[in-house]
Amino acid sequence: MSPIDGAATLPAKVSTTAPPAASGPGITTARGIYGNSDSPLQAIANPDGSLQLNQWDGPSRARKQVGAYQYRSDGSWWSGTDTASYRFAVASGTDENGNAQDLLTVGRTVGGAQRGAVHGPQT
Repeated sequence: MSPIDGAATLPAKVSTTAPPAASGPGITTARGIYGNSDSPLQAIANPDGSLQLNQWDGPSRARKQVGAYQYRSDGSWWSGTDTASYRFAVASGTDENGNAQDLLTVGRTVGGAQRGAVHGPQT
């Protein structure tokens, strides 16, 4: 809120241009199936260090490739063809094996909308 007139100020627009590539963290621990509001996403670590995302397509009962994402200097994974970016963050807790780590992923889309998903077991 503005202290002068009480009007709310809007946050900066989310950039749709991917920032420069950066050396990223190991992503093998981020692989798995993630739920979201649209349909489950599968994250796979590609041999070249990129992150492959596949999305479940109910009618065809198959996973369809969303694309390969490269780690960027803003800490997110970006594709050259998709304006959404994805970030993996550690959330405190334990998994079904007692490991003291759960994963949470957040996707950022044009307009600043965010979607989150909790990591589930890979099947």
